[in-house]
Amino acid sequence: MKQHRSTSGEVRTQVVRESLDGVPTAELARKYAVSQRSIRAWVREYQEKAALANKSTASTGARLDSARRLAEMEEKYEQVQKLLAEKELESEILRALINTKTNSPASMNDLKFRNHSSGRGNR
Repeated sequence: MKQHRSTSGEVRTQVVRESLDGVPTAELARKYAVSQRSIRAWVREYQEKAALANKSTASTGARLDSARRLAEMEEKYEQVQKLLAEKELESEILRALINTKTNSPASMNDLKFRNHSSGRGNR
């Protein structure tokens, strides 16, 4: 029966790094006295974990980007609301000015004067 000995995590990490750096699996197997199959399994496991970590980081990055865009859009929305409120106030002030000018006594006198000068008096 074969003996199974445990290889420390540090040694596994070192073997995986060397393998990813291009050192042949057979050479690593002789150097660290482990099977090539074990080295390939460690590399595969490392790559799967790295892929999961990248997915997690990518989705976090996307969420941060979306949150940033949302904050920018909310700020622009508030600016547009303020501009709209200012324009509505200006419009209201202009309407009030127009109403006071047309209803003022001076404007009524102008209208009477214009009617008399055109020859259309109240007879």
